Amino acid sequence: MQTLNKLVAKAVYISSEYNPHSLKRDWGFFVETARPDVFSEISGASLATLRQILVRSLREIASAGHILSANKEDDSKPEPSSPAKVTTDIPEATANALYNEVGLDVLTLALLADVPVHRPLHISHNSLIGHWRWLRLVWRTLAQTEARPAAISPIEEFQPAQILRDALLENRNNVAIAQLRQMFHDLHEGSCKGEPEQIDSDKLYSFLANLTLFCPFIGSELSYQYGLVEAPWTKGSLK
Repeated sequence: MQTLNKLVAKAVYISSEYNPHSLKRDWGFFVETARPDVFSEISGASLATLRQILVRSLREIASAGHILSANKEDDSKPEPSSPAKVTTDIPEATANALYNEVGLDVLTLALLADVPVHRPLHISHNSLIGHWRWLRLVWRTLAQTEARPAAISPIEEFQPAQILRDALLENRNNVAIAQLRQMFHDLHEGSCKGEPEQIDSDKLYSFLANLTLFCPFIGSELSYQYGLVEAPWTKGSLK
């Protein structure tokens, strides 16, 4: 039987264009501090449990008004009492093993896309590849090649979309991910040959706020590159 490393290596290849391991090195402690509920469960949780924890974490952000300042009192639906089954093509694939191989950003998209949290989910090699390739496209389109600008304003001022908040409160995580992809599609189509400087800044910053909810490593890095967040250390200094 092939090892987990060999199987994942066949499914997801890493390049310098978008490197989850580099982002984990630079932003791991920062993201872990911001999302303690998620990281406290990664090492021991099953994929099904991690999936439910991710949905619960995002629901709490939504219901707390961090996504939208105005709250509806009756728009939240009860969370499923037990996690739905999650299967994968990769033998011995635990939450911690996949996190170490493909990173939290890819793993989160794989767990939350396609079907709502109360339905069983199967993660295939192709789905991991698809999510990684989408993040690579996001990176190619938005990564800054020039010097980092001075801080513009904190990313908290650019609120994620209401449609995402509504989807999360209704346990429709798959709809939220679909909307996230649509937002990027609109940005990409509206740009001139995908150049970041041709993209409407308010829409770009709002997309980054949305992206960071689901993909905190790449979201934090891109937000840093656009001056929307400050790194709590000299970025790149950790080994």
